[in-house]
Amino acid sequence: MKYLLQWWTANRKLGLLLGLLMVLAIGGGGARADIDSLLFVRPVSAILLVIGAATLTRSDIQAHRWLFVLLLALVALAIIHLLPLPPAIWEAAPGRELIVAAGAFFGDSQPWRPLAMVPWMAWNSLFAMIIPLAALVLAVQLSNRQLAQLLPFLIVVGVTSAFLGLLQSIGPANSVLYFYDITNKGAPVGLFANRNHASVFLAMLIPIVVAYLSMPAKTVERLRQRLFFAGIALAIAIPVIAVSRSRSGIVVALVGLIGSALLYRRPQAERVERRKRQSINPRWVIAGGVFFALVVSSFLAGRSTSLEKLFEADGLDDMRSTVWSATWGSLFDFLPWGSGFGSFVEVYKIFEPEGSLQLNYVNHAHNDYLELLLAAGIPGALILVGALIILTRCARKAWSKAGSKDTEIIVLGRLGTLLLAQLAVASAVDYPVRVPLIAAVATIAAVMSYRAGEFKIRSAPSVES
Repeated sequence: MKYLLQWWTANRKLGLLLGLLMVLAIGGGGARADIDSLLFVRPVSAILLVIGAATLTRSDIQAHRWLFVLLLALVALAIIHLLPLPPAIWEAAPGRELIVAAGAFFGDSQPWRPLAMVPWMAWNSLFAMIIPLAALVLAVQLSNRQLAQLLPFLIVVGVTSAFLGLLQSIGPANSVLYFYDITNKGAPVGLFANRNHASVFLAMLIPIVVAYLSMPAKTVERLRQRLFFAGIALAIAIPVIAVSRSRSGIVVALVGLIGSALLYRRPQAERVERRKRQSINPRWVIAGGVFFALVVSSFLAGRSTSLEKLFEADGLDDMRSTVWSATWGSLFDFLPWGSGFGSFVEVYKIFEPEGSLQLNYVNHAHNDYLELLLAAGIPGALILVGALIILTRCARKAWSKAGSKDTEIIVLGRLGTLLLAQLAVASAVDYPVRVPLIAAVATIAAVMSYRAGEFKIRSAPSVES
């Protein structure tokens, strides 16, 4: 207990961010607006945001100013979309002709309306931004060493999700191990609601593990323990990605593997253990063997169908191409202001091709770049371009400092750029960053990348993990 109190005194802000990630791991694995767990995920995130903001200093903001500018610009745009406009101004906005014509047909006068065509979903989008804001406010206050201490926790979350996914794939489709009502039954979704999002998160685990192995440690024995821990993590995660039948997950995993080969740096131990080096505890070996046996059993049981279906065309592929084509052809009708955050479902019904009508509705464009253009228009596109320019600049600096002696910040910076690159690839065919847990990890990755790019070296008391 005394040790925990000492750790909390020295690492209170790190503890708050770990608490946020823990809450998101428990209830932040879905992107829908009607998930029950949001009733505690968002309030807790808001509380942590207020606590973090109360201790935020001017130097914290200045050292990460462009990250704050980008995220606050997105928040400001969402607020602008919710401001009521006079009927004359609202009717003049592109894309509102159908609603204006409907009002005229029924003889109704237009009330004051916000720019967002689906206001209640625009409010949901605004509230969703609480989570990356909380992650940003807390992450920028951490030292480089404390940012590095997030890695083992993220690995534990990923392994937990992967192991849970194994149990889900082995068990019945109606198992209580599925935490969300609307989910991919029978698939290894783990802590998530969607198998693609679960696979993308596990794919991100690959460079996280490699970065963890590259960090300096106190002793050689600690390096060996990390290697064993990392081996178990990858032995579980990689096969789960394979049996999930998620093409986006596999592609993102390949990006992670290639990037990890460039990311890895041979770690250094500060000192050799003075006492006689102990062999690895047999109980850990047994536990690792059990984990690996479950992985292999699940993979062999499902490969006859999973791998075959992986390369088969399905209705989702046809649906994606149709949605992309229809969205691209119609987004110009809503420029320059867009249809409003969160409006895709209802707006897509206006221009949905008749031949693609079905009982199920299309929940997203499955291309977040297209959906951002449709919803946020030119202002949203400018924010996206600004983010790409800033993070690309940071990535170039982080990867160009090959000879830097500050291993932690260089490895963290490269890890951050690699994680963002993986999410950028996944976002071209899906919407992973809309998931609260992944949104928080993406924000932390942006802080790592930005700090390495700007080379703001921060030091603070911490406990070696």
